[in-house]
Amino acid sequence: MLKKISLLSLRSRFYRMKQSRFFALLFFTFYLLPAFTCCLYAATIIGTDVTPAPTGDWVNYTNPNYVQCVGREGNYLWMGTAGGVVKWNTTNDTYRLYTTIDGLANNDVNSIAIDSAGNKWFGTNSGVSKFDGTNWTTYTTANGLADNDVNSIAIDSSGNKWFGTYGGVSKFDGTSWVTYSTSTSGLANNPVVSIVIDSSGNKWSGTWSCGVSKFDGTNWTTYNTSNSGLVSNYVGSIAIDSSVNIWVTTEGGGVSKFDGTTWTTYNTASGLTNNWVNSIAIDDSGNKWFGTDGGGVSKFDGTTWTTYNTASGLADNYVKSIAIDSAGNKWFGTGGGVSMLKAGAANPTYYIKGYVKDSGGVAISGVTVNLTGASQGLVTTGSNGYYEFTNLASGNYTVTPSKTDYSFSPANKSYSPLAANQDNQDFTGTYTAPANPVQPSVISVSASSLDFGKVKKGESKTQTFTITNPGGGTLSGAIESSQSWIQVSPSTFTANSQTVSVTVNNAILDQSKGQYSGTISITSNGGDSTIAVSVTATCVLTKPNPYNPKSGQKLKFFGSGVVPNDTKIRIFTVSGKPVKTLTESQGLNEIEWDGKNEDGDEVVNGIYLFVSESPAEKSHGKFTVVKK
Repeated sequence: MLKKISLLSLRSRFYRMKQSRFFALLFFTFYLLPAFTCCLYAATIIGTDVTPAPTGDWVNYTNPNYVQCVGREGNYLWMGTAGGVVKWNTTNDTYRLYTTIDGLANNDVNSIAIDSAGNKWFGTNSGVSKFDGTNWTTYTTANGLADNDVNSIAIDSSGNKWFGTYGGVSKFDGTSWVTYSTSTSGLANNPVVSIVIDSSGNKWSGTWSCGVSKFDGTNWTTYNTSNSGLVSNYVGSIAIDSSVNIWVTTEGGGVSKFDGTTWTTYNTASGLTNNWVNSIAIDDSGNKWFGTDGGGVSKFDGTTWTTYNTASGLADNYVKSIAIDSAGNKWFGTGGGVSMLKAGAANPTYYIKGYVKDSGGVAISGVTVNLTGASQGLVTTGSNGYYEFTNLASGNYTVTPSKTDYSFSPANKSYSPLAANQDNQDFTGTYTAPANPVQPSVISVSASSLDFGKVKKGESKTQTFTITNPGGGTLSGAIESSQSWIQVSPSTFTANSQTVSVTVNNAILDQSKGQYSGTISITSNGGDSTIAVSVTATCVLTKPNPYNPKSGQKLKFFGSGVVPNDTKIRIFTVSGKPVKTLTESQGLNEIEWDGKNEDGDEVVNGIYLFVSESPAEKSHGKFTVVKK
């Protein structure tokens, strides 16, 4: 049974909550038909000296005045604050403030709507003010308004204005007023906090504590927790998508979707960042954007939930309002200012990182760490006990460590949802000896280093080593190399004796003279091991190749195989006929050839072979002569 409270105490509760940014809830969130731009309530900080602060895909605007609602008109934002209305030019960040001195009914502005003629309608604590750009007109209970505290405004396709007040719903056709209340209609409750109008002209009124009332122009239908699947009677905001689904945000219950027959609830278990949902907006792609009380923003594409918060660039995690402009930019009224997320911005990604150690701080290797939830992953800790999962989209996740004969504290870690990078997500493992202990596996490697000596250009060399297990159980693990030119096979193993082939290939070395080194790392359930790999790259190279004797250049032989004063290069045709023998006798690291044979005649076009001999190496190669 819901506790009944008087209208006076309800108003007092509303007023107290409006004065506290932290406790400001979802009582004044308003959504209009798409034709009338967007309206949002912002428990935020905006006003004089507005300065944009860009952060990647975000732009944040902060200032010391309390903003309660925002309407967008072209390049202008109309912001209702506790100190009047600000007209803010988003192209150059200039503004104009309107107050009671100009004709506004009350400086405390709760809601904004803009009609098709460009008139601005402001709901205040002293009635409704209309501004046509020059003149101000105020409507109060004296004119026919149900109550002077106006929480929400919607405009139907005929231009009628519908006002949600503490005293019910008032309709104004420009001349006459009609009020719908619990005493004159089927409205569920008089305090109406949000109004939206669907494509059939039905008016959906969100009430405080009594659910949602639908009015088709003749009949009223109420949906609440007793007669429907609505998750909570404390309604904050309502929106309607292109499929005419009704989306209702609530205080503490999450979000309810109504397709005309079935109600579906979305909450933190689904991926929503917080069950206290203040606002909703729907973009042109059908994505639903929810502003929450302390959890930031949740985006739902119908399948996947994505969270945006201060870690993403949002000014503050208290989000009271959302608006989407014609360019697709998302505007959020937050407890730390107005944040704008640029259209086309990529979804944020996060990571989870930590260590697995025993109670004494000693790392535990071989721990399998399992990630489940919005995506899956599996990693095994190495000798330092470290694990990580990166590039994770927002969503619900659970991380669970496991290793035979170990228990872990905590048993797992859950993120509902993951909405920020998670460092130091550590686990403490405790070893418990089995009743019938099995001798643990122990890794033994037959070599600690592999020296391949000299390897010529294009040449590959292979050596092997053996991994054995002198302990118990079955040894299993993975083998990795630190350099691309070191190739290992196999890369994983499950055996107590495993031969591993290691191949190095000069073709993928730097090919300059000198020694190259790398490592092979072995991780296993019996421990880890490292093998050092070294190789000396040797070669004789030619440039330019192809070679044109008519160019005026000479063909140069160079590289690690050319030893000053002690190198001979013999050139042959492809049929093996000698062409020229060259020697280095000038103390240089290269030998030049002018394209002539032993008789001094220029050679013909074609492919030629060469053999080099020096104390460093013997090698061979080929080049092409093309005379142009």
